[in-house]
Amino acid sequence: PFTVLTLSLFDAWAAAAQGDTAGIEKDLQALAAQKGAENMAAFHTALLQDYLGKTQRADAAYKKAMNTSAPPPRVLEAYGRFLERNGRSTDALLLYRSHQNNGGLATVVRPGLARIAANEKPESLVRTPADGAAEALFGIAASLTDGQSADVSILYLRMALYLRPDLGLANVLLADRFETLRKFEAAIAIYQAIPRDSPYYRMAQVQAALNQQRLGKNDAAIAELKKLVASDPADSESWVALGDTYRASEKYAEAIAAYDSAEKAIGTPARRNWPMFYARAMAKERLKRLDDSEADIEVALKLSPDQPELLNYLGYSWVDRGRKIPEALTMLEKARKLRPYDGYIVDSVGWAYYRLGRYEDAAKTLNAAVLLVPGDPTINDHLGDALWRSGKKIAARFQWNHAITFSTDPEEKAAIERKLKNGLSEKPA
Repeated sequence: PFTVLTLSLFDAWAAAAQGDTAGIEKDLQALAAQKGAENMAAFHTALLQDYLGKTQRADAAYKKAMNTSAPPPRVLEAYGRFLERNGRSTDALLLYRSHQNNGGLATVVRPGLARIAANEKPESLVRTPADGAAEALFGIAASLTDGQSADVSILYLRMALYLRPDLGLANVLLADRFETLRKFEAAIAIYQAIPRDSPYYRMAQVQAALNQQRLGKNDAAIAELKKLVASDPADSESWVALGDTYRASEKYAEAIAAYDSAEKAIGTPARRNWPMFYARAMAKERLKRLDDSEADIEVALKLSPDQPELLNYLGYSWVDRGRKIPEALTMLEKARKLRPYDGYIVDSVGWAYYRLGRYEDAAKTLNAAVLLVPGDPTINDHLGDALWRSGKKIAARFQWNHAITFSTDPEEKAAIERKLKNGLSEKPA
């Protein structure tokens, strides 16, 4: 199917180079007939009509391609530039402002607003038929999001960059695809080659630093991120990346300070900011600031109430501390419905049953967790406890033996050894 898609788009742009309107229409009809290619057909119809100077047709096609609450960045940029170039700066201003709170579109919105403020007219997104063909290759590559298609996506991106070397977003996506393949050095090289005047420069430097972290070069990553936040203290994403890198380095106090700066830069948090509060909560937990950690999780849940990891984190925290266990179970069961094959969430549900004295339910649930995450010592240990309380002492010792084999924590091993020797006390959990 990608062969037909690619040929239809290439033929359409070749026809545009020759002014062959009938040829363009024929190719676009073939493209629209491809199942799942409707959005790409609408977008390239708009780009082609724009290139040919057919303003009314282009406007209608752009509106069709924009028919979503979160348009792709390239569609938004193309339509915004179209409005600016055609004397419709007020419409462009409204368009950009309507997407101002979407962080993923910041690299389009900020330059657009800056141009309007400076009364500057931009170029068209597609200046030549070669640009149009490059855009087609980029769009196909961007649609190949699964890991198995990363190599094919890289091929299409290389061809797009051959046709249009200044297609900055193609370089960003190319680096992302190398990350998918865990080729972090290659990704870093691409990110670091993105020029300073690119709207993607800061994002690229953040990603390069995070890849340094993935390679275990935490000090180098921290140094680069500190330069970024020093040059723009209002850049919340750089502060979050710095906090994440400190946390990966087990420098939890420094991580919290970076997240605090991110919160200050964010101002009023939006739904997309929940991961920052979650990350800060985890750092605070490591420093035994449990109440503060819980407060951050509750803020994150207000921003995004249906995040399974948040529900699991807070619910398990309550269960482990012996607090609000019935409420915790409700949260954990909700998380399990949202993510039924997550063994760690299933373990949390089982442990809540155990803490409530529902040992049979606990054993059944924890057995399911062990099947989902084989080899996790904590889950095997939990299952052993539930089996013991259910009167299945031989099966319990079997699970504890598994747990002690899998564990690398000396304290955890010692606690399991005591249970293997003496069992559990008669006092219920």
